[in-house]
Amino acid sequence: MEEAVRSGYGALGAAIELEHKRAAARMRKPRKRLQRAARSLAERLPQRLLPLVCAVVLVVAMASYRATRASPHEVAVASLAEREAALAAREAALEEREEQQDEEEEPRPKPMARRPVITDRRALIAKAVKRAQQGIDGRLPYFLHLHKAGGTTVCHVARMSNELNAAKRNCNAPGDGPRTLSSAPFGYANKKLDGHCKLRRQEALKRQVDFLAVERWLDTRTFASCHTSFFFVTVLREPVQRIVSHCRFEHISAKEALAWTRLPSVAAGAAGTPIQRGAAVVDNFYVRSLLGGDVYETTPPGKITAAHASQAIEVLSDFDAVLILENLDRGFDQLFHRLGWCRPNNAELRQSFGPGDETIHFSAEDRRKLARLNVHDHGVYNFARELAAALERDLPPADVGQPYRACRAKRLRSRGGYARHQ
Repeated sequence: MEEAVRSGYGALGAAIELEHKRAAARMRKPRKRLQRAARSLAERLPQRLLPLVCAVVLVVAMASYRATRASPHEVAVASLAEREAALAAREAALEEREEQQDEEEEPRPKPMARRPVITDRRALIAKAVKRAQQGIDGRLPYFLHLHKAGGTTVCHVARMSNELNAAKRNCNAPGDGPRTLSSAPFGYANKKLDGHCKLRRQEALKRQVDFLAVERWLDTRTFASCHTSFFFVTVLREPVQRIVSHCRFEHISAKEALAWTRLPSVAAGAAGTPIQRGAAVVDNFYVRSLLGGDVYETTPPGKITAAHASQAIEVLSDFDAVLILENLDRGFDQLFHRLGWCRPNNAELRQSFGPGDETIHFSAEDRRKLARLNVHDHGVYNFARELAAALERDLPPADVGQPYRACRAKRLRSRGGYARHQ
C-alpha cells in the first residue's frame, strides 16, 4: 500500500516537473524574440538618428550665425545713427563755442519788444482787408463756433433766416460738436477728416450741407490747406464774460471753475467733455481753440505762453470773416456782403439757448483772477476787435439805405427754443 502511494506521488511529481519544463520552453521563445528585436534596434538606431542629429546641429549653427552677424540694413542704420550722433556732437560744440564768444562780447542794446508786434499786427490786418475786397464768395462757409460766444445766433441766421441746410444739433455734424466728440464717424473729433479738403466737401455734399459748423477746436490742417474750398468765419466775445456765461450754461460754480486751473492737466477735470468742462474752458480758451486739438487738450493749465498767443493771432488773421459778439449787428454785415446772405430783422440777430443758471455768481475778485489767468485770450480778443473793425470799415451799414437783401419774415422753430444772448 505504501509503495503504491509513493509511486503515485512520484508520478505526480514527474508530471509537474514535465509541465514546468514545457512552460519554461514556451516563455523562452518570446524572450529570445524580444532580445533579437532589441539588438536589431540598437544596431539600426544610430544610422536612423544621424541625419536628424545633423539637421538639428546645422539649424542651431545657422541661428547662432545670424544672431551674431548683422544684416546690411542694420549695418546701414547703425552707420547712419553714428553719423547723426557725430553731427549732433559737432553742432553742440559749435553752439557752446558761439555762446562763449557771445559772453565775451559786449552786450548789445535790446530793441523794444512792443513796436515789432504792433507792426506785425498792422501787416496782418492789412493783408486780411486786402483779401476781403472782393465780391460775393461762393465757398462753403466753415464756422468755428467758440462755445458761448454767439455761435447759436450765426447758426440761426444761416439755417432759419437764410434757409441754408445745416446739421440739426446747433449746425454741428456728429463729431464736430461738444457732445459728440467720441462718437464721431471719422475718429475722435473727426480727426481723420482734418486736412482732407476733398473728403470734407464730399461729406458736406453727402449730407446736403450748405453751412458747416465746428463747435470745438479748429481743424488746423484743414484751415492751412483748404482756403480754396471753405470760407472761414468765427465770433469772439470778451473772455471773462464768455467764461461766466459758459459756467452758468453748464451749471459750473465759480469755485469749481477756479479749482480747474490748479489741476495738473486739462483732462483731469474734463470728464470726457473738454469743450464743456475742465481747465481748457477757463484757461485761454481762444488760444487753445485756434491752435487745434493738440494744444487744446495737452497743454496743462497755466502753460499757455505769449508764443502761443502770437500763433493764435496769425491764425485768426487768416479767417475770412471775424465777428465780435458785443458788436454783432455790425459784424453780420461782413456775411451779408461777402456771402450774399439776406438780412433778418434785428430780433433774430441775437439768439441763444438761454442764460443758464443765473444763481451762479462770480465775485469781482473771481473775475480779476480769471482776467489774470486769461491775459493771452485778452490779447487775441483785442486783435479780433481791431481786425473786425478793419473788415467792416468800408462796408455800408445795414440800417442805412438797406444795402442788403432782407430775409422773409418767419417764426423760429427749434427744439428747446432760443432766447436773447445774456
